[in-house]
Amino acid sequence: MTQKTPVPEFQWKQAICCTCEYWGGERDLDFQNGRLMYVRAQYNPHPKCAGALMNTGQGPTNRACSGYKRWHKLP
Repeated sequence: MTQKTPVPEFQWKQAICCTCEYWGGERDLDFQNGRLMYVRAQYNPHPKCAGALMNTGQGPTNRACSGYKRWHKLP
């Protein structure tokens, strides 16, 4: 089982990489009462893009790289 950190929507701008289509770690969505409460993300992923390689080495940043694409599972 991979440990994942819950990231609430109000923190998505601080954790922008984990909301990107190219995030290399495991993640899933946590809904409560039909509302998305968290993106649960693995914070030590194998990056799928150069931006993630630079941004996630020390954890995600609040800057989207030029290759950012919103994860298709997000509402």
